[in-house]
Amino acid sequence: MPVAVALLLAACSSGIERPEVDLETTSRQTLRTWIRSGADDRAETRSGAMTTGSARNTLTFSRDTVGLRFTNVTIPQGARITNAFVRFMPHTSDSGSTTITVRAQDVNSAPQFTNANRNISSRNLTSASVSWQPGAWRAGQVAETNDLSRVIQQVVNRSGWRSGNALVLVFTGDNRAVRTARAVDGWGTRIAPTLYVTYETSGGSGAGSSSGSTAPSSNVSSSQRVWHDRLLSTINNPNYASGQAALDPMRMAASGDLNVYGRNMNHYLTSLILAYRTTGDRRLVQQIDTVMNRMRGTLRDTTGDGFRNWRYLMRNPDPGGRQHVGRDTHEMEEILTHSVVAAAAYTLRQAGFNSSANFWTNYLRNDFEAKWRRRKGVRSGFPFLTRNLMHPYVQWIRYHHYMGKLTGDSGYTAEARRMARIVENNMRSVNTPSGTGYIWDHRVQLSGRASNGCQPMVYVRLTTQAMADLATQGVFSNTFMQRVANGMAHRGLRNTSGGMAGNICGSGSYGTVNLFNAFPYAQIARWDRSGRLRTAAERAFNAVERNQSRPRLYNIPATMVFTLGR
Repeated sequence: MPVAVALLLAACSSGIERPEVDLETTSRQTLRTWIRSGADDRAETRSGAMTTGSARNTLTFSRDTVGLRFTNVTIPQGARITNAFVRFMPHTSDSGSTTITVRAQDVNSAPQFTNANRNISSRNLTSASVSWQPGAWRAGQVAETNDLSRVIQQVVNRSGWRSGNALVLVFTGDNRAVRTARAVDGWGTRIAPTLYVTYETSGGSGAGSSSGSTAPSSNVSSSQRVWHDRLLSTINNPNYASGQAALDPMRMAASGDLNVYGRNMNHYLTSLILAYRTTGDRRLVQQIDTVMNRMRGTLRDTTGDGFRNWRYLMRNPDPGGRQHVGRDTHEMEEILTHSVVAAAAYTLRQAGFNSSANFWTNYLRNDFEAKWRRRKGVRSGFPFLTRNLMHPYVQWIRYHHYMGKLTGDSGYTAEARRMARIVENNMRSVNTPSGTGYIWDHRVQLSGRASNGCQPMVYVRLTTQAMADLATQGVFSNTFMQRVANGMAHRGLRNTSGGMAGNICGSGSYGTVNLFNAFPYAQIARWDRSGRLRTAAERAFNAVERNQSRPRLYNIPATMVFTLGR
């Protein structure tokens, strides 16, 4: 059993209270691997006949016996499995009650499937099993199994198991109702069934330790490698010039300022989250944890209402913000800040940084949310807080989506879905050289279609980066994101040297190549079929960063890692 040692670091002369840091005697890692070939996701019918996912481009759970073979499973022999699950992309919406039993093939390295009759059910399976009763599936919304730890534990405990071996999971249902997931054939590896396993080995520093080290990921592709190395350089060898000091994440984290957290820190943490999702590199999550531990150290109950908070500390706010300076009453900044905190907390949970994830989940629900529910007189239900401008509105979807994941409360998830449909209904279609594009107003129209002005480009980056994050969770579809990218590439982007229009509709002008290099305007480039956003990102990086192996800013490297990833 790991021994946890809690260290409470004394406050230094600055008066800033330092957070608790958990140091463990185990090293915790999270593996992420997915089905790479149609030969590795197979189904066996009730008659015993073998089919492939490519036959229908789908896998039908409960009706068929489904086998998933994951290759290069880099878990050491005897490692302690603490969490494991498979994530699917549902193809159809299904809600009938069904029970699916999950086992693994009890073998050192699982062989490929063949066309022999009953090639899945005839395999020697683990005695350990998990009974999974999936909730309702919605087409295009990601779904996950229960914890499969005990099943995988039995396999990695085998004396002949070696890191890098193949693992087969077998799903057998009661045929009462089905769940249909998309297979790798026909849909590609981006949404193929994906296995996540968090495990511990003895020695080293564990998750949640600000001083712990993490192993590099094996999921960085050759096309991502140079950009991934550049991103890591901004973490390991920070090189912020005096004019860019405001973008230094450690300086931002120590500010305690809602305006900083909700905007520039939001961009930084989201960029690392998205890069992590395409690489599985826990060094990125370690940086998230380090930065957020510093943010945690600035939390105070400054109002005496019993709730910890951050304050709005902008030096020269617009007239609407002046009344909020020094207080925790600026609703939009509260929304922007706590939306990214929820996203980061979920990422910490997924990567096995459970101590930190639990702290932030508790803070969000029992400090931030409880405070606003009391202020608004909303004891339960949704919405308890809202701001009907497009960028905080889309960010606020993140809060509800991830709180649903963190707490298991379906009310959050339902609210996220409701808000997402409103955003979709606020999109305006335009013709672009790449097909239909989307543009949108600055204010969310809750009824009617009257325009009140296109969203200024200074706010678009908060909108589109949040959309990118939510798309990785299946909240927004690929078609939706392709149209958003078309709008940005052909209306928002004036040229591929980083020049931008003044708003998302394409009028006016805004910014310079330096702004394009510093902020995530190209974060949605992975959905841009024209390649204009990617070209602009590469050109901006080449124009601004003189030492390209040691760049000053994280934005373009993180954007390119995400764009070139799975």
